[in-house]
Amino acid sequence: MLKPVSMAAPRSAAPTLHNMDFIERLGVKLGDWVEVERGGDVIPKVNRVVDDKEHPRGSRTFKMPTSCPECGGHVVRSEGEADHRWRQCQLPGQAAREHSPLWRP
Repeated sequence: MLKPVSMAAPRSAAPTLHNMDFIERLGVKLGDWVEVERGGDVIPKVNRVVDDKEHPRGSRTFKMPTSCPECGGHVVRSEGEADHRWRQCQLPGQAAREHSPLWRP
C-alpha cells in the first residue's frame, strides 16, 4: 500500500504498481519504500526503490494473485500484454469494474 504524496499540482493518493515486468525490473518487494515522480499531467510514476538506513528494504517478493480476492474469478495475463485481467468475474457490472484497483475486466 502506497501512502499519499503531494506532487506539483494534484495530490496523488493512489499510484499503482500493476505491471509485473516493471515490478520485477525495479526489484520491488512488499514493504519497500519507493520514490514517486510525476509521470505525465497527473499520472504518478514509481521511479525507483529507496534503499538506505532510514528506509530498509522489504523482504517478501510480490506474487500476482491467480484469482480475484472478491469473487474468486481466474486472473490471467495474455501473451504480449502487461495487464493482468480476471475472467469469469461473478460480481455484477460496475462492482466488477471497481472491486479491485489492480485489474480491469
